[in-house]
Amino acid sequence: MSRRKLPISQRHRKDCRRARGCGCPWRPRVQVQGKWQGRTWPTYAEAEAEYKELIATRPGALLDHATTISQWAPRWRTAREPGWRTGSRQTADSTLRRHVMPYFGDWKVTEVRYDNVTEFVAWMRGQGAGHAAMLFATGYLRDMYRFWLETGRALPYGNPVHSGIIRRRRPDRMDHLTAEQVESIASHARPELATVIRWQYFYASRAGETLGLRAENITFTGKDESAPLAGQLDRLAGLPPDRYRARCPQVTFTHQLDRWTRETADTKNTGAKRTLGLPQALCRQLGEHLAQWPEVDGWLFTNPLARGGSGANAHTGRNRLGTPAARPLPWAMRMYLRWFHIACDEAGVVLPSRRATHMLKHARVRALRDLGWSEEDIADWTGNDEQTLTGTYGKRNRTAMADRAEELAEQIGQPALRVVRG
Repeated sequence: MSRRKLPISQRHRKDCRRARGCGCPWRPRVQVQGKWQGRTWPTYAEAEAEYKELIATRPGALLDHATTISQWAPRWRTAREPGWRTGSRQTADSTLRRHVMPYFGDWKVTEVRYDNVTEFVAWMRGQGAGHAAMLFATGYLRDMYRFWLETGRALPYGNPVHSGIIRRRRPDRMDHLTAEQVESIASHARPELATVIRWQYFYASRAGETLGLRAENITFTGKDESAPLAGQLDRLAGLPPDRYRARCPQVTFTHQLDRWTRETADTKNTGAKRTLGLPQALCRQLGEHLAQWPEVDGWLFTNPLARGGSGANAHTGRNRLGTPAARPLPWAMRMYLRWFHIACDEAGVVLPSRRATHMLKHARVRALRDLGWSEEDIADWTGNDEQTLTGTYGKRNRTAMADRAEELAEQIGQPALRVVRG
């Protein structure tokens, strides 16, 4: 056999000039039940021998021309679902029920081609499906076929769902909120939500992390766990600054509020579990908040109009008569976002499309960068790694870097060089 016809590649070292006979190892590549196999060998002959052995012992692909997509979808979900969050399960249920199954449910898995998927996308667009719905539908369908290959089954036409059949939209350009705009939103919000907005902005936390705070997440020296927290925070905030700092008040983010069940859930990542200081001004705000709306079952932020007890509605956020409930519940994410948008409209703040309370985190990151914080410190404060911080929240302010160049030039008496690229 000719070397060019076999999937055997030479793994060159970093210092190799890639000349013939360089002595770098060889490795065959053979796909067995959806996984690539093959070890590296010092010589091409040894790699070729292993390739022939893998080909000879590789089981043949299973020819399955009877299974339909509606029959394959439950098996795919059983394998993939353990790693999903509650919101991902809800999205998968809705997408499969409304889009994938009405069109492809009775199709055989092996008879779908690329042209059929293109027609499926056109059908969804004609049904009025949004861009996100089409992106989820094609993504789930593509992963179904990927799992089909992983189980050793054959596809006569390959995976018919190409990765770029629905292109991801570029995010809208965001003008970061200023501190004045955030304060205006908080002042126009419902009184029981003003403290939530201010806390989320100050700590650059996610909405679920702020709504999920409980009494045990507020710690300081001398705290009485059996006494109400409002009175203790009021006395703590009234201390002189030096005595206040000696009590070491802190807030610890250990979990977040599940948007569907309104129970504690794990944070989005491990970095989100962090302990930060509690300034005296925020301690006073929380004490005043809890004096008017005390914590319920340990929850710091509750909806006073939520229907408590049996038959609680997790989404409406109101009881039947619109009167305060006997046992308020934590804020439902849907209601918090609704009242946040109403506050933005009343404050005259225009948010980009598909953006809500997460704009508060973007605004805090920009404010910390303007204060000269390092990327490592900002990542620790916000609960993100540095790579996510740069990719999601943008790079440092170029204008601020240019101003610093002007200041440095004045000190050394030389013309400033404009900062073009970081």
